[in-house]
Amino acid sequence: MRILNYIVISIGFALLAGAIITYALGYKVNLSTRNVNKTAIIEVRPDISDASVILNGRDMGKGRLTFRYLTPGRYEIKVVINEYHDFVKQFDLKGGEAVVIDDIIMFRKSPVAQEFDFNGGQKELSKIADIDNLSALGGEIYENGNLVTRLSTDVKGLCWYDDRRYVAFTNDNLLKIININGTNEIDLLKKNSDGPVVFVNSGRSVIYESDGKIYRVQIR
Repeated sequence: MRILNYIVISIGFALLAGAIITYALGYKVNLSTRNVNKTAIIEVRPDISDASVILNGRDMGKGRLTFRYLTPGRYEIKVVINEYHDFVKQFDLKGGEAVVIDDIIMFRKSPVAQEFDFNGGQKELSKIADIDNLSALGGEIYENGNLVTRLSTDVKGLCWYDDRRYVAFTNDNLLKIININGTNEIDLLKKNSDGPVVFVNSGRSVIYESDGKIYRVQIR
């Protein structure tokens, strides 16, 4: 009897040790399918430490977070904070994959514009605006000839945002910004002109022309 108990306990310890090692190596057992799946990692890096990170509808905390031992599948990351536009990203996560989301920029809602003393007006702004390798055809935005996104109305004043992971453009009298992958389109502010804009202060402010006047506004 003692020998039998010893065997049972030994098997239990072996199974437990195996499970611990399996988990430590980044695997997870799916009890419903009885399969062992390779897990994955998501690291989220908001540019505002007080921003809340929501993973598949569940509030996971604030600031930079790392989620480990995730099973493969469809995921949605949403970053939110009062008085700022939400950041949303959806993607398919594969086993063994490590996804770092570091293109999170929180833009202000309803930023306040102030007139700005800038010699040369829109003509000078257009000269210094960063439009390298960007082009627009009707409502389509291209980067190096690759389609970024397609809109229902014409795109005007196309230019790069400061980090070159977003592009800005004018559409329907609004200055808008969109991630280069075609996601997170945001209406930044009203703008009654079609020319490109200039981002300053590491992308925290923008200078633009509207109704013949030059304005500067903090957008982050």
